[in-house]
Amino acid sequence: MIVLTPVSRTRDRILTVTIPLGSGGAARFDSLAATDETIKDGSASLAIWQSGISSRAALGHDNQRPDRHHATITGGIVVDLTSAPNSFETLRIARRADGRRVILTLAERFNSR
Repeated sequence: MIVLTPVSRTRDRILTVTIPLGSGGAARFDSLAATDETIKDGSASLAIWQSGISSRAALGHDNQRPDRHHATITGGIVVDLTSAPNSFETLRIARRADGRRVILTLAERFNSR
């Protein structure tokens, strides 16, 4: 499986980051782990576990918060999200039913702008 470049969009104070998963199959239901979902403090982390996973993703700052960074580890990819503390209230991490995308949904704090 190959992690491709994420796509971000913002609507009504909700930032959605879609991480597409390319060739090599889909993420299994048990292959997604939120290692830190507390984005309110300015950081969060998740891992995608799958044998043979690699990344071609161009992550980082793209003028949409939060910054995204990743590292390939044995059998997985770790994605770290960073933002100014209290910029976001919540983070929800989900996998589409077909296993081909990981969806991150972040709710901005009302008075963060």
